[in-house]
Amino acid sequence: MSEAETIEEILNKLHPRGDYPTPKALAESVKVLVNDPLATFRKPAHLILNDPILALRAISVTNSTVYLRSAPKIILSQALSNVGLKKIPEIVGSTSRVDSYSNFFGNRGIGEYALYRVIYSSFLAAELSRFFISDPLREEFARILSSLTNVGYLATAVYAPEMISASHMAKYETQISFSEAFKNYLGVSPQDFSKEFSRYCNVPGELVAAVPVAFSMPWNRSKTMHQGEKISPFVDGVAAAVAISNRLTGIIFEHSSSDSITEFLEHVSRRCSVDIENLQISIVKATRRLIEGFLSLGLEPFYLCDYLHMGLITDTDINNETINAQDIWPRVPTKVGSFVNQIKPIVRGTFEGNEEYLNHLLMYNTVCCLYSVFGAERVAYYEFEDVLKLYPKYYFGENLEYNLDSYSVFLQKVEGEYHPVAKVCKRKEPVFNGESILTNEAGILAFPVMSAGNMRGVIYAERNLRRFPTVSPDEQISLTLLAEMMREL
Repeated sequence: MSEAETIEEILNKLHPRGDYPTPKALAESVKVLVNDPLATFRKPAHLILNDPILALRAISVTNSTVYLRSAPKIILSQALSNVGLKKIPEIVGSTSRVDSYSNFFGNRGIGEYALYRVIYSSFLAAELSRFFISDPLREEFARILSSLTNVGYLATAVYAPEMISASHMAKYETQISFSEAFKNYLGVSPQDFSKEFSRYCNVPGELVAAVPVAFSMPWNRSKTMHQGEKISPFVDGVAAAVAISNRLTGIIFEHSSSDSITEFLEHVSRRCSVDIENLQISIVKATRRLIEGFLSLGLEPFYLCDYLHMGLITDTDINNETINAQDIWPRVPTKVGSFVNQIKPIVRGTFEGNEEYLNHLLMYNTVCCLYSVFGAERVAYYEFEDVLKLYPKYYFGENLEYNLDSYSVFLQKVEGEYHPVAKVCKRKEPVFNGESILTNEAGILAFPVMSAGNMRGVIYAERNLRRFPTVSPDEQISLTLLAEMMREL
């Protein structure tokens, strides 16, 4: 790339209107973005801060190729491998020390902050994690990135390189504790980092502190735990819910046994000086509060689907005050058909003999996926069965069939008469009315970035902005820009 050539010019060559980059061109573009010292923007952080719309175009290059071709998966994996894993954190975000974080996020509102976080997630975690399929270290890297997409409002862009490097050091290079590895790489302890990060980003410190705990247990099923400095106790159950929901992903993928979950809960209990029974109860309470909070803010299913994929949910009505520690159950985000049998041992105490209920829960997860893949407008206006046929078979498995009428009744019973997914199943009205979603700008601005299928939802919301006078001018501008970007794709 010449010194005068910008990323925009490169993207114009790679992604002209109506065309898609070749695998070779995509691989070369990745090398340029990561390695070329003359690049105008060498990191997505710089790119996003200077030109968010151009960043979306860069994402579209990856998305278009990933969804429409198969060969680029291999080519991109090879390109990343050739560049070197140590280079990859450079395109995740800033690798400088704590004093730089205020410069990146200090003056930004939470909605804009969330949008940047999701752009990072989309560009890296949601896409690159699909390519690491063989090498153990790359698998670990992919799992960390994938899990970090579900940490809520934490800055994935800032946190990912530190977590990756610290985890790598702790597992592969030395026998030092996780906390020591973290401190050696970042220059501060996890506790101090959490405090500083919380102050800069206006995020509760306990929530930030949950992430090092969640990743402090080795990925492999080793009997040796990292004996690092004790992280502050979870004073709020939300932090525990975030940590457990992220950690459960790796456990279930690898082991799929209730012993693994118990082992991890015991580990967190020891690290946080919290009684394990109280920890379980706090997780259930926190999860219930998360669900109620999402629903009250109008964020369901856009954010709640993350917790249905990766997190925890109870088997009781969310309005039921009765809390049972055995209500905890985990979710896995891929290959629903294949993990039905894996999940049964974990939920045996709760769901034994109730196959219909378990299938309904799987269906609920599937509908939420359809929202993020096709956009709520399409799910609402198309025949529901036709939409299901469009979705990849590998997700559903070969033999899973659902009775939509009974599922709608189930949703009304569990979630209430006005549950949006229940409305979709009954085909009464469009789900995506925009009003409740736009009460939080991140709900409408962030998720469309993650999937080309959501472009209709963005455009729909942008066209109806005049109906919602509570939307701020900044939100209107951001949404209009996103809609224009989606129209170009």
